[in-house]
Amino acid sequence: MINYVPFPRRKRTIKSKYRGIVHSLKRILFWRKEITFSPANIPLTYKVLANTLFSKHLLKWGAYEVENSNWVLKNFSGSKGGFFVDVGANFGWYSLIFSICADSTGHVVAVEPEPGNLRMLQKNISINNAENISVISTGVGACDGFAELSLNTRWNPGMHSLRQIINSTEKIRIQIRTLDSILSNFPGEIDLLKIDIEGFEVDALMGASETLARTKHVLIEYSPKYIQACGRDPMELLAIFERYNFSRYVIKNEKMELCDIDYLIKLENKIISKQTPQVDLFFIKNN
Repeated sequence: MINYVPFPRRKRTIKSKYRGIVHSLKRILFWRKEITFSPANIPLTYKVLANTLFSKHLLKWGAYEVENSNWVLKNFSGSKGGFFVDVGANFGWYSLIFSICADSTGHVVAVEPEPGNLRMLQKNISINNAENISVISTGVGACDGFAELSLNTRWNPGMHSLRQIINSTEKIRIQIRTLDSILSNFPGEIDLLKIDIEGFEVDALMGASETLARTKHVLIEYSPKYIQACGRDPMELLAIFERYNFSRYVIKNEKMELCDIDYLIKLENKIISKQTPQVDLFFIKNN
């Protein structure tokens, strides 16, 4: 169990500018090499490739997705024995935070299909001796099968997707499994399910009826544009959570607020004007 210490908010300061310059130099000097980062407030060490967006976030801001991470730490840092699921685990930022929240008596399932991300995920699990994490190398969808994963540029390997990416460098064939199938061997109530799979979230939820029935909290990326590119209606995602008795929230100014439909409609309007196309939603099951 760890004591909760929040990550500092992202602020443009002289120090952040200096760290940005340091990152740029490291990116040039260690273009395809790994760099090491240890957050100031939690006992973890991460390795990421220097030529990625992840290294910039970690070195410049001291964390990745600060508000979400603080919410997780605030609510689960004392949940000894918890069960967490990370779908789209990437290099393992959330998986390792979940790991220290769960402690030695809890468990984390990390799902990541792309070989490059998978290698960094496994390396980060190893260097942190996170023995309570099980890695599942597969994609997640509405039914079991196979699909083509479009790979994004090296700069942002967090945007590999089962939708068509215009500037995709290549495609690879991956296995697809339902969440219910993946988690069938991991019984018990799920404290937190995190899903970030670049528009394929609706398909993942369609194969997760048993999973959602035993899940208390969900952190999920909501991008109407990407969901539509995967051939789904964004409202399907919201309807699924309503069916399983979840209320939806969003973090605003570091506070959790109920998220009404008007907010999400405004988000879609921003897409038309080429502004921010997505938001992270929190779904909490009602008592």
